[in-house]
Amino acid sequence: MVIKEDILIDKINSIFERYFKIDKAILNDLKSTQDDLNELIIANFNRLDQKNITYLSDLSEEILSGLQYRDLDKIDQTFLLKGKHLKIMDISEDKKKLEIESVFNKRVLKTNDILIRIKGKIGPAVVITQDMKDMYYYNDIARIRVNNDQVIPQYLSLYLNSFIGKHYLNKFKKSKSMTYLKLSSLEKLPILTPLVQDQWKIVQKFHVQKNILEVMKND
Repeated sequence: MVIKEDILIDKINSIFERYFKIDKAILNDLKSTQDDLNELIIANFNRLDQKNITYLSDLSEEILSGLQYRDLDKIDQTFLLKGKHLKIMDISEDKKKLEIESVFNKRVLKTNDILIRIKGKIGPAVVITQDMKDMYYYNDIARIRVNNDQVIPQYLSLYLNSFIGKHYLNKFKKSKSMTYLKLSSLEKLPILTPLVQDQWKIVQKFHVQKNILEVMKND
């Protein structure tokens, strides 16, 4: 039995609520504009020491969408990740531990890459681990390759899944025949980046909570 994604989201949100001292309930209560909430988030963050707010583009070596439909006949789609395969901080089990010989090196995943769904719906985000690497990814996904000196990939992925990250993602998303997020908008996403040691603490708290859930579901 897998852990339900809404339970994982609740755990992530709880960690971010406590750290940034922002009540998630305000998202439901706020009747004014997104900019008002934006100011509230930044105001609370500014009370913390050693804070930083940076555009995603400044934290990233590269932000790139995946393979186009016209390229799919050139690959074995067993090795293709689509938005539907992304879970909260994870991917579908049948897409793990696969090995390929790549013909599209630029769009092959490496450990610590971050994926986020950007078409059909926005999110979730996942950081690529050893058993997920060397896969292709489709153009309904964006890959973020971060500058590790400024932000920890695991923290950034949690941030994008949190209610704060979703606030900014919702602010930039577009809706026509389907919901989507432009790469140029993703690049402008404000990222709240605490000190690196605090980022690690947030990541560790998530894994402790997830491990507890794993034990409970196996009992």
